[in-house]
Amino acid sequence: MPKSKLKKIEIFYHGKNIDLCILNNYIIKNSDWYKWFNNKKLTKYTEQGVFPNSLKKQLIFLRENIIKKKDIFKRVQDDKKIQLGIVKNMELIGIISLYRFDYRNRCCEISCVINHIGLKNSLIYFKEAQDLMLKHAFNKMNFNRVQTTVYDKKLVDLSVKLFNFKKEGTLRKRVFIDGNYLDAYMLGILKKEFKSSI
Repeated sequence: MPKSKLKKIEIFYHGKNIDLCILNNYIIKNSDWYKWFNNKKLTKYTEQGVFPNSLKKQLIFLRENIIKKKDIFKRVQDDKKIQLGIVKNMELIGIISLYRFDYRNRCCEISCVINHIGLKNSLIYFKEAQDLMLKHAFNKMNFNRVQTTVYDKKLVDLSVKLFNFKKEGTLRKRVFIDGNYLDAYMLGILKKEFKSSI
């Protein structure tokens, strides 16, 4: 669970159950965000968790990889992410990102991490955060396609059912996770296929 309730956050999108906030140094220093990537259960089906994370590394990551607040609505560099915090009752419970922007072909990628260990309703919060971010990609950034890669078959089925993603392919034995080579499942959704619940 987070260190404490956050006092100073700037909301970017208000949702029904959660909000998406702009990440900054204050949030990193006053939450346990950086510790999530040291949690073996949480990172089991991600590519994080190979190298230990620290508060210092998380601050550097924010500075070098996430676009600044003033640039969120602008055309951003391809190597920068739009990454927002998922906040419930003033506590950081997750992170959601858009990245690898391809303006010529109007597509990008999405990923989400919920610090779900023992968190009730984490699936509801995940769906709402992803709906808000997909709306941003399609309606604010004018992308036609959003894609993602998952390494767990259950998450494929969930993404198809909850978000209307389509399974587009499988990269066999693509990633080495937890001592095994696993398939990588490629998923995509088009703007015309997206139906938001909010």
